[in-house]
Amino acid sequence: MARKKISEHFVPFVEAKEALDKKIKAEGETAMKAFFKDYFEAHPEVYGVKWEQFVPYFNDGSACEFSLHGVYTFKTKDAFESEDSMYDNDGAEECYNDEPYDSLEKVEDILETVFGEHARVAVTRDSITTEEFCDHD
Repeated sequence: MARKKISEHFVPFVEAKEALDKKIKAEGETAMKAFFKDYFEAHPEVYGVKWEQFVPYFNDGSACEFSLHGVYTFKTKDAFESEDSMYDNDGAEECYNDEPYDSLEKVEDILETVFGEHARVAVTRDSITTEEFCDHD
């Protein structure tokens, strides 16, 4: 009887992880829409939410790990739709230790699977849009 390669012992786990990632990718955006539907109902003053998510290229000697960066809420359409809103955040409020940051931070690994490793995400009551980007620290 031929001996299995060591890597063959992990095939069921690799296949299970691939299936789970596929399910998260397929259903994760639906879950995000449901979360934000509830969020916008609880916060009618908020027009939209934007954030960046990425793995930093350098972290001053610490591990470079995927995380959310700059989660902002916008109260007006003009501020939200400003071309520079992800950069200068005029008209935005940074929301740390508050909704939606707290909830999003708890599912960072899901966000990475759904939207990608280097992405800007913009959410309104009507849509979720993403933009891939790699220009960050």
